Amino acid sequence: MRIDVARTAARNCVLGCRRRLARQSQRWMLVMCLTAGGLLGAGCASSRNTLGTASSPCFKALPAATTAVHERGRLLGVLLVPAKKLATDQHLSAALSTRSSTKVSDVCLIAFSGSFLSNQVDRPLGALSSIKPDPYAVVVVSIPQNQLLATFVLPHPPLRFGHYFAGQ
Repeated sequence: MRIDVARTAARNCVLGCRRRLARQSQRWMLVMCLTAGGLLGAGCASSRNTLGTASSPCFKALPAATTAVHERGRLLGVLLVPAKKLATDQHLSAALSTRSSTKVSDVCLIAFSGSFLSNQVDRPLGALSSIKPDPYAVVVVSIPQNQLLATFVLPHPPLRFGHYFAGQ
């Protein structure tokens, strides 16, 4: 009988140790998960002054662009065009320079889809369409002056605006 009592006591001791270890490992895992989650959450919530795209300065030009198309259409996207790239098209660069009160450096292209006529937008540039509306308008705004330079009314978008993700 003493042997049975000793075995039972030893078994209880072993089971108790296992339970304590299991609880400690569960606590350890919980602490690790909470720490990892906190670090991930802090990384996502850290303060930033941009939207994470190269075109972030252009989002300040959205009110001017929306006014240029008289709040018609749906925003397709924005693109920042550096001065070097703009200079490769001398005709466009010259046309925009004549419309600006200061030296044109970078410009933002803001694209809208909808139904547009040249006489329904501010500062139209290019071929005038007064009979049949075109489905796209691209507004050109100078950065950092935020000055409306031109609005193009086009039958198709000249560039790809926006981002495409897998599954779309």
